[in-house]
Amino acid sequence: MENKLLKSIIILDIIGLILSLFMTDTLSVDGFEHMKMSYFITNGYVPYRDFFEHHHPLLWYIYAPIMFLLPHNYTLAYYVSRIFSLICSSIMLFIIAKTIKRFLGGEQKIYYFLAILFMFFPIWQCFSTLKPDIITRIFYFLGVYYFFCYAEKLQTKDMVYCGLSFTIAFLALQNIIFSIIPLIVPTWILLDKNHKVFKDILISSLFPLLIIFAVVILLVFSDTWNNYFQLNWIFNSQLFDYMHYTDSSLLYYWTIPILIGIGAWIWQIKSHSSSFYLNTIGLLLVAEVVQHIYFKAVFNHYLVIMFIFIAILSSSVVSKVKNKFINVTMALFAVVIFLLNLNYIHEKDTQQLSKMHALEIKENDQIFNIDFRYINIYSPKISYYSLFHALTLIDNTIFNRYPDYDTSKFIEAHKIKYIDYIYTPMNNIVYDGADNLKRFYISDEVLQKYDEILPGLWRRKEEYQ
Repeated sequence: MENKLLKSIIILDIIGLILSLFMTDTLSVDGFEHMKMSYFITNGYVPYRDFFEHHHPLLWYIYAPIMFLLPHNYTLAYYVSRIFSLICSSIMLFIIAKTIKRFLGGEQKIYYFLAILFMFFPIWQCFSTLKPDIITRIFYFLGVYYFFCYAEKLQTKDMVYCGLSFTIAFLALQNIIFSIIPLIVPTWILLDKNHKVFKDILISSLFPLLIIFAVVILLVFSDTWNNYFQLNWIFNSQLFDYMHYTDSSLLYYWTIPILIGIGAWIWQIKSHSSSFYLNTIGLLLVAEVVQHIYFKAVFNHYLVIMFIFIAILSSSVVSKVKNKFINVTMALFAVVIFLLNLNYIHEKDTQQLSKMHALEIKENDQIFNIDFRYINIYSPKISYYSLFHALTLIDNTIFNRYPDYDTSKFIEAHKIKYIDYIYTPMNNIVYDGADNLKRFYISDEVLQKYDEILPGLWRRKEEYQ
């Protein structure tokens, strides 16, 4: 079975890789961001101390050797990041499949799960995108797997592996902690049945606490603790108070899938076909929905774990349908949705290849990124804020870290060669709550020194260089 499963996942990966060669928007800005941060690591820079970032750094250190070994070629780096991400996504799928096989209904449900999962286009978008999430999801679902192993046999080693897995997931992405906390409820249920659980929790906490303590000591001695705490926790907690997304990826857009997933869970409870493991997945799904609403986290790529839970719960119901006509209808529906998703991804941005070639520029050419469309991952660091200058202004608003920072002045002072900017920048995002965010806009006096060579990409005129 595992050989068949592995082959199925490999086939899906190959399909995803081929599609990603043409539907290139699937990498998105996040992939560029984390390649650039990994590149900074290869140059000896320390996150938070030497450059602005608001993610945990584990991915950058894992991926840095790849960036170090690759020649400085934008297109090559782009596709290697896809292959790396696909491999990570494959490992995650394999872990989930083993969990379904052992605890959630067996081999048959795995294929229903995969069919339902890939009906959600954010899965295709995120499957090959270099993000901390790809590492986090591996170890998060590994943690869930070992938690279920522990619930089955109450072996201490499984709780230890569970704790270590969740710790690594947290070191890759800080907000995964809010997806781990809900497991307190099923843990309490286990504790109520057997008091051995409390002892195992204490034992399994030892290694995670030592790892976290070592990381904190490292942050303190590298003079990064203060910035780390401000950027990863305070900044992130207030970010969506200043930024309001207005596009179709708002959470209400996914109301129907959410209701289907929760409905599938409730149906199995009422029909007495649920289990401790299935109920845990249902609880985690509800917690994901509440988390995204509370934190206003509405981008598609924030919702991947939620879609995985929906697919698990839905597959448990769909796999029970014996009517041939209904099965064929559902299969045709899945194919139609799949094709519509591919069309959506393709139509979303058809100019990505031209952007890639436009960025085959000299390593020292600086691009000032406001609209996040064009990023030169090999440009050297010239300031603490090396990327996402709109976030820079929010950071200044919250912490007053660099109060004299001004977009137009910065561009002139460094004679930036390229500007990634549209007259109505970030038109799907509304900024409010801070007057100094007006400095996000570039003055006409500065912009007249540039020619727009591609939509949103401006190049400094020769006479002003």
